[in-house]
Amino acid sequence: MTYPQIPAEIGQELDSLRVASASAFQRQDWETAARRFGETYDFLLVQQRHYGQRFHKGWELYNRGVTLVRAGQIDDGLRSILLAYAEDVLSADPIGVEDANLAPARMSWRGIKDAEGYLNPIKEAAIERKQEGGPCLDPQEIYNRAQPRFPQPLEVVGHELRAMRVDSRGIDTFAGYGEKRSVDTFPGPFEKRCFIGCNYYTGGPYFEELRRVIAEDGFDPIVALEFDVSEDDIHHHSLLLLHLCKKAVFEVTYPAGQLMELERCRDYGITPLIVRHVMPDAEPNVAEVSAMISTMANQEVSTYSNTGQLRDLVRAYLHA
Repeated sequence: MTYPQIPAEIGQELDSLRVASASAFQRQDWETAARRFGETYDFLLVQQRHYGQRFHKGWELYNRGVTLVRAGQIDDGLRSILLAYAEDVLSADPIGVEDANLAPARMSWRGIKDAEGYLNPIKEAAIERKQEGGPCLDPQEIYNRAQPRFPQPLEVVGHELRAMRVDSRGIDTFAGYGEKRSVDTFPGPFEKRCFIGCNYYTGGPYFEELRRVIAEDGFDPIVALEFDVSEDDIHHHSLLLLHLCKKAVFEVTYPAGQLMELERCRDYGITPLIVRHVMPDAEPNVAEVSAMISTMANQEVSTYSNTGQLRDLVRAYLHA
């Protein structure tokens, strides 16, 4: 997926806004996080008009949607996630447009009734708009085009999700995690377990693809949030799950809690694969961040820019 270049002049301010947003998300202050992600999105909208070019805003919109759902504003959350999917399609080149289908904005709709009836019109409207030429600066334009093609008002989906009486962790089901697993019942041999460490709350680029390729190659992808543990015990059980695995893949594009688990790999005798998504508009400090993580883990950081490269890295690691 091709992300338009972010001008260096606004990079520092954008990074500060994104860090503030992610920080509120990590401490599960959903209302503050939703507001922060909204402020970051609005900042990019204003800068687009200033520079006369389009910037990718899918990260802000997707995470704003997740926080809104967690805060109980389900209709607005679903709408924001659809806007994020519009951004993903708008940013994809014609050859790589299917990559947008693997991004969190679309994958998070798995298991929702009539999901394709909302996602496909967004995709079609975005492709139509790209064919007309000129940048689409506001994904709301795509949503407005697609809305008449929806099978029923989006509020109906929101009402159905509310009827499920979603608890404080219920968004995990919405985000594609499904039924919780038990730490006490661990099927499969030790050699076939592969821990996945990433910034769970933001997903990370290609998180679903990472989990998919591990499963396709006959390994059990171990994701801490898929296990039935209290939110207060996530870090403790993450270390337990890591210790019960032969292999581990860490996605460190958005460094967060996974770095604490990464540090323990040496204690557990695990040689991990560390991967980092490199975008064309990568921040100036990408090399420094990768070097810091590499030094901390005593392991090189492998970079990738598309799903094909990620799959090759993971498969080579799993079968080494």
